[in-house]
Parts: sequence; C-alpha cells; structure tokens
Amino acid sequence: MLSGCMIVQDEESCIARALNSLHPFVDEIVVVDGGSVDSTMQIAQSYEKVKLFEIPFARNFALQKNNALERASGDWLFLLDADEYIERYVGQSLARLISGEYGNYDAYGFNRQTFIDKWFANPANPDWQIRLFRNYVRYVHELHESPEGFKQLQLSNLSIKHYKTNAMQDKDNRLYWDMGQEPPNGWVKINDVWTYTAPGGKNG
Repeated sequence: MLSGCMIVQDEESCIARALNSLHPFVDEIVVVDGGSVDSTMQIAQSYEKVKLFEIPFARNFALQKNNALERASGDWLFLLDADEYIERYVGQSLARLISGEYGNYDAYGFNRQTFIDKWFANPANPDWQIRLFRNYVRYVHELHESPEGFKQLQLSNLSIKHYKTNAMQDKDNRLYWDMGQEPPNGWVKINDVWTYTAPGGKNG
C-alpha cells in the first residue's frame, strides 16, 4: 500500500493541483493542516482518498511531517508539498519503484525543479529530495528538515515540479527567518515586521 502525505496551511491557491497530480496513484492521502484560515481544508476534504487532520503548526517542520507520516497506513510513503506536483509519468512510476523491480531500496530521491513566477530557478543544479520511502523513515530538524532511517537510497531520474510565486517565496522566507534562519544582509525585524534596510540606513 502506498500513502501520499502532505502538510499544509493556507494553500488554497495550489493544493488542488498537488492533490490532482497525486490522487490517481496512491491508496490514500494523509493531509495535516496546521491552522488554515482559507479554504484549504474544504478543498482537501472534497477528495475521496484524503484523510484530513488538524494539528497546529508548532514551527517544527520535522514534527509536522512526522505527524502526517505516523497517520499513514501504507508501508510506503510519498511526501509532496502543496506547492508541488508530479507529472503523470512520475505517478505511474511510483508503483514500479516500490515493487522491488530496481533493487532492495527503501528510499528514493527525486530532482525537484523549482519555478518562481515561471522562471526556472535550478536548471543546472539538481535539488535532490528524498520523498518516497518505507514507513519507518522519519524526519529530523525543525528547519530544513530531512528524512532519516533508510538503509538503501536510490536517486531516480524522476522529477517533482515546484511552482511558486515571488510573493509565496517572500512569505516562506519570513517564516524561515522567524524560525532562526539567518536573513540576507540588509533584512532586519522592525516592530515585528521584516524590513529591508538599504545601505545608509534607508528602508527599501
């Protein structure tokens, strides 16, 4: 059995694309919502295979992803973000990867191809993401989380499409900075708002 897993929060602009791409190729999709105030949960509930859980996001990505993994029934798990999707040939390949046809692997990596406002951000540098694995693998690290516990990893020639806008990226950046990631030079928090301060002290 193959379970899809997602963590989401205020993703009404993109979650349907992600669910549509995954739905035909998995037995269930576990969606953990961190506290959406838009229509994300209503959209997710409209899909037959979705199992929806509300768990407040505690600013710990590993914990939230593990909340999804631990509620999945499958012995294989495929994790997708709401602003990502897979093409049909990738979905069709998942069953072959977990069949053992290619060897005794318990985790597979995918090249995530990121597009920001339709600009291809990483054409020359593969962004390997371990997204398909056995249901004993779990995530570690609150920020820039990564899966651990697999024994044999195979990098596939399959890709995940990652589409977002500059506004979505800016929102993510501010969350990461709030969680402790060092912001780029010039960005400071003023009155609880991240503000770009140009050289000479002028606000950008």
